[in-house]
Amino acid sequence: MTSTSFEAEVFSTLGQRSEWESTKQWQKRLRFLQAAIKEIREMDRLAVLSATFYNVKYLDCQYDAGIMTDIRRFDPDRA
Repeated sequence: MTSTSFEAEVFSTLGQRSEWESTKQWQKRLRFLQAAIKEIREMDRLAVLSATFYNVKYLDCQYDAGIMTDIRRFDPDRA
């Protein structure tokens, strides 16, 4: 699968706005995915990180250190 087709598959699958996301939340999650997809090429891992990003950012959840490192690394609001 080429890079472009993989990215298209990721955004068609994971890029849809969930009914509980505001437009602003959804746009930030898309930016998170855009950053993560540059390094992570596994659909399952991207799906987990996308959902986890939302949980951390908007529901104040905490996860183990490795996951939190990835969330911070790809967070579009990082300094």
